[in-house]
Amino acid sequence: MQTAPKTLAGFDRITLRPGQTADVRIHVTKRSLSYWSAADKTWQVGTGKRQVMVGGSSRDIRLSASCRVTAN
Repeated sequence: MQTAPKTLAGFDRITLRPGQTADVRIHVTKRSLSYWSAADKTWQVGTGKRQVMVGGSSRDIRLSASCRVTAN
């Protein structure tokens, strides 16, 4: 499987004051977690451990965690 090192899977802009917190939910589509399989000529979900990063930009990552993607 060949995927880009980082891809934008969802986006929302919020403004917080110093010390303020908020819960934010981003819907990540199945397609955002998929890659094109030349052998099968179709999109395949990339399963396994994935890194989730949150930040102001791809160069300004402020939070990160990992999750496991499984096929349904």
